[in-house]
Amino acid sequence: MSTEINWPRLVAQGRIKAIGVQWTKEEQEALKKGVKPDDVRAGLMTPEEVAEAAEEQKKAGDIGSQENPITLKLLRGAKKEVLIKIAKDFGIQITDENAVTRADLILLIQEEQEKIAKGAEDLKEEDKKEEE
Repeated sequence: MSTEINWPRLVAQGRIKAIGVQWTKEEQEALKKGVKPDDVRAGLMTPEEVAEAAEEQKKAGDIGSQENPITLKLLRGAKKEVLIKIAKDFGIQITDENAVTRADLILLIQEEQEKIAKGAEDLKEEDKKEEE
């Protein structure tokens, strides 16, 4: 019989917030209200906030395009399967789709967006220098 703690399983089951991190009192209350663990990890603490984020996602349509960048609110309302697809579209390699959390996916997507935005700014600066 193994005595090691299976942290990824505890995270996947929603029994802990993250590896080695327990839920706060506020987060525990949100879970008691029926908010899914991944939604709580993403900062949505009430069923109303979850519904609002889902509604925003529906209105957004094809998120991720230049005309319609992915906002934190849209990411929070996205289902895990959608976040995995977006992450893969950004080139993020996911080795275990069952173990990765929505919160982790959201952070990874945001980091990629920031890299792209910074790269675009750098290109604009280079173009300005070339024009001078």
